[in-house]
Amino acid sequence: MTPEKIEAFRAAADGWLNEAQRVELSQRIRVDAAFDATYMYCRVVLAGADEKLEHPHQEVLTGAAERLGWSPQVMATARQYLEEWHAPFRGDNRYDALVALALRLKAAVAADIKTQH
Repeated sequence: MTPEKIEAFRAAADGWLNEAQRVELSQRIRVDAAFDATYMYCRVVLAGADEKLEHPHQEVLTGAAERLGWSPQVMATARQYLEEWHAPFRGDNRYDALVALALRLKAAVAADIKTQH
């Protein structure tokens, strides 16, 4: 993956995180945006190792946790959200956990922790 594409993913993640924090939006939109931010930060962490996957994919979440040296359990809320991707009535009670995870990933990406080969 090119550095430009990685930076585009990082910018997209930052945009989704900003959207997730806009209190005037509905809770559902904010939860979706928090997940999207989390997922895109994971793609930055993987730096192209996920390019052959059909997205969204669980391995992006688990792969990012592994690359960062984090317990796979850290991604539990995001994995659950993804499992219910097509459910018409997903629970919106994951907002706090997803935003916290997105912020943690953002910090890891900003520090370039294990994101480069």
